[in-house]
Amino acid sequence: MNHKTSKTPFGNVLPLLAATVIGFAVAATYLKEFDVPASMLADGRRLELDLGRLRNVADATLNGKPLGILWKPPYVYNVSGLVRSGQNELKIEIVNLWANRLVGDAKLPREKRVTRITQKVPIGGPHESGLLGPVQVRAASTAGDAYLKEIKP
Repeated sequence: MNHKTSKTPFGNVLPLLAATVIGFAVAATYLKEFDVPASMLADGRRLELDLGRLRNVADATLNGKPLGILWKPPYVYNVSGLVRSGQNELKIEIVNLWANRLVGDAKLPREKRVTRITQKVPIGGPHESGLLGPVQVRAASTAGDAYLKEIKP
């Protein structure tokens, strides 16, 4: 697949509709280091990483450990045993729709297009893409009380 990869600071979680990426099937990598207090890890709490809203597919790693691919809501990982007290490193790769590439190509002269389709198909767009958030780490004990840490810029 022909896609463009970009790395951006994780802090400014915005849709990937900047003029530089409209019309591309794109993989964007979000990176963020964040601190977790020891109290959040107490009492064997279950820890979840909630990516909030995103478009369209996420592949994440936490502290170098792969979390897997999410392609439908809820965009939540069980990160129990992977989050550590103190500094943690989160990497999220989001891949958007091929339809955005088709929309971009339709606006180009035929000789500059990357994609070739045999029928005219109404696609609309460009479609919202990227990590929309909010991204949060949640901890809950078996008693149901919750501790929440939002990962902010």
